[in-house]
Amino acid sequence: MAALVTLDEARTQCHLTGTAYDVDLQQKVDAASAMIIDRLRESADPLWDATTVPRHVHQAVLLVVDFLFYNRGDDADQTNSEQFWWHIDNLLQRSRDWLVA
Repeated sequence: MAALVTLDEARTQCHLTGTAYDVDLQQKVDAASAMIIDRLRESADPLWDATTVPRHVHQAVLLVVDFLFYNRGDDADQTNSEQFWWHIDNLLQRSRDWLVA
């Protein structure tokens, strides 16, 4: 699976200059891309890359990159995490295939 955003886009999203965090940031890009693909399930196109992914999915990946970069799991309060994923799911609803009974 290709990364759904570029490293430069991730740097901009996280307000980073320079390349000091590039290795860590690339790991976050790869993880965020995989997380969004997992959330979309069958609705995700395996041919998507950073240039072909729909804009709303692209934005969701950038938001997850930012969240992973600045929230390293040391916060005992998970309320922010639950709210964050609720917003991501709402953003991704446009891509989901809905079954009608």
